[in-house]
Amino acid sequence: VLVVIIVTSLKSKKENNLSIIKSAWNDYNENRPTEAFSKVKNLGDDYPEAASLLALMYYLGQVCDTDMEKALHYAKIGKKVDVDSQVLYRTILYHNSSSEKDKQLALQELIFAMTRGSNLARLRLGEIAVLENYASEDTVEKLKIAGENGYNYSYYLLARIYLEGIGSIPKNEEKGL
Repeated sequence: VLVVIIVTSLKSKKENNLSIIKSAWNDYNENRPTEAFSKVKNLGDDYPEAASLLALMYYLGQVCDTDMEKALHYAKIGKKVDVDSQVLYRTILYHNSSSEKDKQLALQELIFAMTRGSNLARLRLGEIAVLENYASEDTVEKLKIAGENGYNYSYYLLARIYLEGIGSIPKNEEKGL
């Protein structure tokens, strides 16, 4: 009987925490990051869904200081949840690694995530191409698709490509604007 009570209690606690995490994601998506952070700040090590949100917030410095070590820690836990969490993990690795081998591995895994349908991967690959100055027609297509799927930052990157003439894309002020 005691074992049944303990198992039931643990199951109930887990369900409650998952409900809190879902609520936190809703808060985050409705532009209430402070509420989201306070709900998940103590759950990240035990729940990949919470870790994914914490990784994103530490990466972007939302409600907390930007902290790449914490972002990477939580992204590593969160990458078990879904493709977009894996994309965040690989993006953090790419931007914070001094090893060319690690960067190439991160790029390969971002490409793999893109082939699995991740528009966030398209966005991040486009962002890397812009930052590394090797944008191409392929980059433009990736960013257009990501933008059409809700990643508005893609349009900023496209504007930069055309206004600055990045990589093999010639300057085109009209398209940039």
